[in-house]
Amino acid sequence: MTVDEVSRGPGLEGLVLDRSRRTRITRMVIGYGVVAAVLPYLLLKILWIGGVMVGVPEGSPARGADFVAPNIVTAAMDVVAILVAVAFTHRWGLRLPEWLVLAPVWVGTGLLTPAVIEVVNGAAAGAVTGGREVSLSGGLVAPWTYVVVYTSFALQGLLLSAAFLGYARSRWPYLFDRPSAAGVGATRGLQVVLARVGGAVAAAIAVAHLLMAFGTEGAFLGAYQEGWEYTARSGEVVNALMAASAAVGVLLMLRRPSGGGRTAARVGLALTWVGTGAMFGYALLTLLAVVLGAPESDNVTALNGLTQLGALLAGAALAITAALHLLERRPGHQHPALAEGTR
Repeated sequence: MTVDEVSRGPGLEGLVLDRSRRTRITRMVIGYGVVAAVLPYLLLKILWIGGVMVGVPEGSPARGADFVAPNIVTAAMDVVAILVAVAFTHRWGLRLPEWLVLAPVWVGTGLLTPAVIEVVNGAAAGAVTGGREVSLSGGLVAPWTYVVVYTSFALQGLLLSAAFLGYARSRWPYLFDRPSAAGVGATRGLQVVLARVGGAVAAAIAVAHLLMAFGTEGAFLGAYQEGWEYTARSGEVVNALMAASAAVGVLLMLRRPSGGGRTAARVGLALTWVGTGAMFGYALLTLLAVVLGAPESDNVTALNGLTQLGALLAGAALAITAALHLLERRPGHQHPALAEGTR
């Protein structure tokens, strides 16, 4: 028996199959973990839409009819999160149109990543100060409801990111390869212009969030009430971090490949993905709330309204830049996983 015959023997095939099976099981567990994390929040929304105001104190504005529509919208967003997570766990998800997968998970991870940071930050601050700096009382809902909701958000953010990473490795493996120094595409000039302009606006957005964080007036009127001041101010710092991440990330992505180009490109892609998703997603929700006259939207300060408009435009511009950059790295042939899945 030759060495070549041994290398193709059943032992090696069995090892490959076993590894593939473990990968599928892991993706299944993570994907359905997202579903489990979504359900508590979704259940609360369904109850509130149905008029069962569990976890909402008497006299809270959240009991009003004006909150029904926002509850329906946010419940629908969680249903989308469930559908996307299930798609990540099955082979048929590889055959979905790219935009149908990428758009919701881009906005979703952008909205949920700051929630993860704020949950960790709030827990740490509460532990260090004995709870003096962080309070959950006096809000729209009961304190335990905030715990359930933000724990759900944090778990969704972590698990959805992990599920998407596994999905992306299967569907777009070239994204994880070393960038080619020769791969300068036709839109390179446009990418550089968008990156510079969008990055400059994103930097200004970061400064605006820091001004709201450390100024006397926050993003919303009455945001810095006793017990909520630390949460509100640190939330603006996180928003500034997201904008800065987008600006730095896109510059790392567009940097000419060098010895450490692979690591820089991966870090740049991650920072751009999360930063632009957070900027665009949060700005879109805020501006839609203002335009549609959603509850509490009249509390949005002028500085915050202008900041969110800039974040919406800069987030979109930097996301388009990243998309153009990645499209020009796409191989000219169909990925084998897709070809196999269509048989």
